[in-house]
Amino acid sequence: MELYVPVIQTTHLFRQQEITYLQMIPSPLITLRYTAPVKCLFWKRLQMITIGERLVKLLVDLNFENHPIIIHCFSNGGAFLYQNFSLALEKSPKPIQIKGVIFDSAPGKRRIVSLFRAISAILGGKPLYNIPMSVLMTMFLSMIWLYEVISNYINPKTTFQSNPLENLKNEKNTWPQHFIYSKKDVLIPFTDIEYFADYRRSLGVDVTSLCYEGSPHVKHYTEHKESYVNSVCNFLNKCLNGTN
Repeated sequence: MELYVPVIQTTHLFRQQEITYLQMIPSPLITLRYTAPVKCLFWKRLQMITIGERLVKLLVDLNFENHPIIIHCFSNGGAFLYQNFSLALEKSPKPIQIKGVIFDSAPGKRRIVSLFRAISAILGGKPLYNIPMSVLMTMFLSMIWLYEVISNYINPKTTFQSNPLENLKNEKNTWPQHFIYSKKDVLIPFTDIEYFADYRRSLGVDVTSLCYEGSPHVKHYTEHKESYVNSVCNFLNKCLNGTN
C-alpha cells in the first residue's frame, strides 16, 4: 500500500517498485510504502489491526495530518491493509486528510482457486515442489478460514477479518476511488472489481476506472506505462487540485 503525501520541499522522494511519478502533480511528493507480511495476510490476520493503527500513528508522528494523502493499494493484500488502516483512522487522535484511494487489481472475493494461485505465485520454484506445497497450504488455510467463518457466525465479532471486498463495500468513508484492473487477471476476476466499483458508485462515491484487456495481475503498469501513469496522474490532480 502506498501513501502519497504532497509536501512543500525542493526534492522528491519516491519508493514505489518501478513507477516514476515525477510528473504526476505540480507539488513535490513523498511516498510512504508498506507491504504487509505474508503471514498477516493468510493466517495471522488480526495483526493487521495493529499494523493499521501503527500506520496512522506514523502519519500523526510525522505531522502529516495537515497534508492531503492519496492511498494506492495493490491486490487483495493492499485492500486488506487499507481496510484496517481505514478502521484505524476512526480512532486517530487527529483527523487525517485522505483525498482518494487507488485500487490496482483489487478488491476481489475470496476463492479457493484464487488462494491456490496466490500461494503458488508466492512459493515459486519447480512444479514438482510448487504444486504439492501449494495444495497443502491451500487446504490448511481453507480450514482456518472455515473455522473463522463458523466461529464468527456463532459469536459475531467486529474485528472479523474475512473478505476485503465485503468489508470495504459499505465503508463509511466516501473519498474518491479509482480502479485499475484487467479482464485477463487470473487472481482477481474483473467482475469482482466492477461489482465493487458499481456498488460504491451507487452509494454516491466518486468512482473512476481503467480496464485493460490482457495485462496480468498487478502488472498493468509494466505493459501499459503511458496510460497507467496518465490515469493515476489524472486521479491525483482531481483529488488534490480539483482538475482532470
